[in-house]
Amino acid sequence: MCIFCEIRDGKLSGLKINTDFDCFILMDKFPVSPGHLLLVSEHHGEFLTDVTTSVQNNMMTLVSQLTQSMRESDHKILGFNIVINDGKYAGQHIPHLHIHLIPRYRFDRFPLMFRFLTSRLNPKNYFVESRSKLSFFQKVELVMASITPEGVTKCN
Repeated sequence: MCIFCEIRDGKLSGLKINTDFDCFILMDKFPVSPGHLLLVSEHHGEFLTDVTTSVQNNMMTLVSQLTQSMRESDHKILGFNIVINDGKYAGQHIPHLHIHLIPRYRFDRFPLMFRFLTSRLNPKNYFVESRSKLSFFQKVELVMASITPEGVTKCN
């Protein structure tokens, strides 16, 4: 079974927020910048075209709302890289549609590139629930509550 489907179904734990946008939010296992998030489709499919137009639209609506709210709530975030690796040959490591939201900060170009190149060298990084990771995750939860108060449930 797909690791994202196992997380979706509660068979694996992690920092996860359920949404009413046909997707859930995870902290990236190998973040390339502090606060790197994944918006993962509730529906299994490798490619963007494997989900309905409605799911695509809902996910992009959440991308728009979440990035705007995150910039407003944390003025250190100056922008986001929004990335979809559509299939194995596009660099997708888990064959399940997901969108990367990578916060960008002032003067982060070199650290970002270094982290991108070395991100898979330290797999323990994800499993350590650092204070900064949990703090960022709590900000995301607050932002999600402001976007859709009745549609957010925290899961662990």
